[in-house]
Amino acid sequence: IYDAAAVGRMVPYKGWDTLTQILKKVEKPLKVIIIGDGPLRHEILHRLRQTHHEIHHIPHATEEEKKKLLGQARVYINTSRTEGFSITTLEAIALGAQPLIYDPDGHNAAAELVKTATYGKVARTVEEAAEALANPPRHPPPTDLAQYHIKNVIDRYEKILQSIQK
Repeated sequence: IYDAAAVGRMVPYKGWDTLTQILKKVEKPLKVIIIGDGPLRHEILHRLRQTHHEIHHIPHATEEEKKKLLGQARVYINTSRTEGFSITTLEAIALGAQPLIYDPDGHNAAAELVKTATYGKVARTVEEAAEALANPPRHPPPTDLAQYHIKNVIDRYEKILQSIQK
């Protein structure tokens, strides 16, 4: 069981520096799983491991392995600065990991998933994110995620395109 999980490519815009800041503000030691790889892997992991938390890293996880690990986490942290429709956030919700979305500027679209599902937390500051990570709410995830089925998302997008063309 993990206290938190973070998934993503290890590049600057995914917000790994922010994750490090958040972790430094959480006093109680946490067990954190990091899933992902990228050109900044060694630098990012070095900074994360300088915190007082137990950091585990899986560079290359299959989709099944990723889902299994997310399902073992209490909180899924998304600190991306430019997230679109976040499939991993939706998977975390379905698996019962409370999403913690860092969104100081309103550019992380995963925040909309959290707000619509009314499950998880959207944090505007590092301090707010650290508080939510240290004390995540404990309520069951939503059971009906059908509105996010890819067919429904595509249908809504087609309607948007049709309205633009009119």
